[in-house]
Amino acid sequence: MFMSREAILDPYNVYAARLSEAMHEPHPDSDLDGVTVATKDVPLVEYAIAGQPYTYGGVPAMEGFVAEEHGEFTLRALEAGMVVTGITNAPEMGTSNHTANLLHGATINPFDAGLTAGGSSGGSAVAVRTGMIDVGFGGDGGGSLRSPAAMNGLVGHLPSIGQMEKLRDSAYDFGQPGALTRDIGLLAQVLNLMRSDDATVNFAEYLRPDARRPKVVYAVMGNLCLDAALHPENVTALKTLEVTMSGLGHEPHADNGRLPLPFADRLSLEAKRAYMRGVGIAAASSLRQIEAHTWTEVRPWRGDVSWGNWAGAQIEQVAERRLERDVEILAEAGAQFEAYMEEHGIDVIIMPTVSTKTGPFAKPEHLLRGANLALVSMLALSGVTRHLDIMKLAANGAFPHSHAPENIWHVPSTTLPVHYAQSPNGYMVPVGAKVIGRRGGDAVNLSIAQEVDGATEGGFEGQARKALDQNGAEHWLG
Repeated sequence: MFMSREAILDPYNVYAARLSEAMHEPHPDSDLDGVTVATKDVPLVEYAIAGQPYTYGGVPAMEGFVAEEHGEFTLRALEAGMVVTGITNAPEMGTSNHTANLLHGATINPFDAGLTAGGSSGGSAVAVRTGMIDVGFGGDGGGSLRSPAAMNGLVGHLPSIGQMEKLRDSAYDFGQPGALTRDIGLLAQVLNLMRSDDATVNFAEYLRPDARRPKVVYAVMGNLCLDAALHPENVTALKTLEVTMSGLGHEPHADNGRLPLPFADRLSLEAKRAYMRGVGIAAASSLRQIEAHTWTEVRPWRGDVSWGNWAGAQIEQVAERRLERDVEILAEAGAQFEAYMEEHGIDVIIMPTVSTKTGPFAKPEHLLRGANLALVSMLALSGVTRHLDIMKLAANGAFPHSHAPENIWHVPSTTLPVHYAQSPNGYMVPVGAKVIGRRGGDAVNLSIAQEVDGATEGGFEGQARKALDQNGAEHWLG
């Protein structure tokens, strides 16, 4: 049996569209000149490449649609002299923690092909991990950078909300663009490239003295959204990070239970519902765009478009009534978190990136379809059902069960690949722990990432290469 040319060039199925000839406009004065990058196939025009397929994460109804012009981040990359190679794979409409769809198939985890590559930026994560590109653009509205980073041995950073170029014209402002790289210094440069004109954070300032001073760290052996028991390997990852930070002069304070933050009170329940309304609004917006591009109302998407648009209309009606109060609730939740950190003198919180080990490989047909997200989100709205716990649906990969709080609070969150463990299939796979900072404290998070990287034997990259070599990864390109 012979491998196809596509399989040889893209053995992990990371690309939704790979350019036959990379785009490059040399800028010798730019620190990013010659750095390779790929954008992401999600329903956000900022990532589009003119003349290339633009399928919203492999939505069958979008097959054959081609972008007419470059998106904002594509333009910025080219203006900085970066080499644009293509568009990475993503789940339908970017709505799953598994990168798989019916149009482009599933992206493969390079550490263990039997495990998920994470999502929704899984294509970018695997392309970076395997050395196919230096930078993978992505976004994070509830773990879409941090989840695949943790599953591919990378540092994943959710920037403080409001610092980056805004992706959607929506009052539900908790999604942020970002990137995945194998180098923290490069990550800071790329985040600066993607930030908004009125940003107050300089991501490259993570080496400044005040960012590197000892921090008061609260280590949480728990989960912010679910009462799910932590897997022992996630406990080990957290303890590894705690010990490493203590050795670096920080001041960890351990907690053996859940974070003593009032996250189970009525405000927090309302904040989660407001968050899900925002997710539903985003899904409804994407469905409107799909109909506009495909000139059809119902049929090509197995009926999902009609169901999704019906649900989207319900969400929009509820959101219109709730918008003002939802904005207040989300602001109150962020203020509550900041007040707690200030009152207790805490600089950062560290905790497991996820509750469970990396999950099994997910086939596209087994995932919650992106178009139906609007329908499921609607069921979570107050008054529609009082008994459905929307976060429990995280089990099928549709929802970010342990990342959404940081998006709600508008604070930076950084996952670090601090531990490796044996998968059920006998391969060594990364296990992450994350650092949650205070709003605008991105430099602190990145400085901790840099310190922990330096204190790790061989660094994060050395650990990843060691695991891949031990696993016998045949297509490891680094």
